Amino acid sequence: MQIIAFQEKIKWPLFILITIQVVVTVWLAVVEQAVKPTFEVNVLMNSAVLLLLFSAQYRMSFDHEKREMVYFCGLKLFGVKLIALKSQVVPYRAIKQVRLNIIHSRPRVDIELRPTEANNDAGHAQVGAKASKMSLVLALPKAKRANYTKKLRSDLVAAGLNYQGDFDQQNEIKWEENTSVALDDNTVQRFSKFLTLGKAMNTFPVSVGLMPIPSGYFHQIRSPMYISVVLAAALLIVSFQNWIGAIVVLVGGVIASIIVRIAKAHKVYDCPGQGPAIIQVEKEQILLPAQLFSDKQPRTIKQHEIDHINVNWNWYKAANQSANLFDPNKNVHIFNIEFHLPGGEVHSIPGYVIDSSTLVLRLHENEYPTRLTQQDKMPMKWRMYIFVPMLIASSIAVLVGSYLLFVELTRQG
Repeated sequence: MQIIAFQEKIKWPLFILITIQVVVTVWLAVVEQAVKPTFEVNVLMNSAVLLLLFSAQYRMSFDHEKREMVYFCGLKLFGVKLIALKSQVVPYRAIKQVRLNIIHSRPRVDIELRPTEANNDAGHAQVGAKASKMSLVLALPKAKRANYTKKLRSDLVAAGLNYQGDFDQQNEIKWEENTSVALDDNTVQRFSKFLTLGKAMNTFPVSVGLMPIPSGYFHQIRSPMYISVVLAAALLIVSFQNWIGAIVVLVGGVIASIIVRIAKAHKVYDCPGQGPAIIQVEKEQILLPAQLFSDKQPRTIKQHEIDHINVNWNWYKAANQSANLFDPNKNVHIFNIEFHLPGGEVHSIPGYVIDSSTLVLRLHENEYPTRLTQQDKMPMKWRMYIFVPMLIASSIAVLVGSYLLFVELTRQG
């Protein structure tokens, strides 16, 4: 019996696409009866990627004969371990219970161990620290949950393992919309990244170039973009056939404005004699860099000095969130993280200047008093003015490319 995580299952669409690409490449080479210099390189590289995808595993394997469970994440090919990121072998006697849950629309299997027997079991190789609890999030459509639950329960009973719960929506754990909830073992799952493995890191570099800067620099930063708009308009007035040159000028203006903005931010937050802009989260204290404070002096905040930490967030796609609020495919966007100290003192860090999701994981791991407050506003509105034109341009490019490929294949036929 095997329980496979969703991180492993999503490799198959990519595997199929690359396989189709290899087949088409080989077929074109056979039709043309000529092998291009890049043919072997493309086939070899794609074959290597296919082998890598095929060997990627993230699952729990139950061996009823040996009466043991293998928790494995890494690369394994035909039973041979190549790379093990997580690996733990647990005898059935050490398993306290297998729990089936739905946490914020995600089916999850939790295995709780008996601490005494699990820690005393020295006859099995381990990778990383021994865990008292192991979890897998499943890719399981609602229509298949009832049958899968029935089969899984039957297998667990046959193995003599205790189980509890099921994948029933009525037992789902979730939070209400636009509320403030405590950061715990369930809510923290929303901030786990696709390939979050092991413990979260404890150092977080701050992107100084993205830090907010005074409004007085608004037009100064955008001056290259203003100039590029004027030059592009002039090129189009001379002749509309200069549209490619106009686009190049506009793109150059945007890039120049970005560079100017980064340079200004580094100038504003320059802290001579201070260390790098790094936030360090430790068990007993948090070190904040000088760049986050007006006096340009670093701070060390002890855990006992923190009244609470507030994480202001919303779904990255905030539109129509009430219709499908707990869609597991929705990503979390963190606006800022606030450190509230006694006496009303508050230190705020913008979420986009650090790896804020991993920082939340670290805060939970070190048991800092943290709350998650959902904000009723759309993250990064400006992205809509970029993504929509990119989507239109990409669609046109795909259509034109498909037509040219069709014409080429027809001509060869």
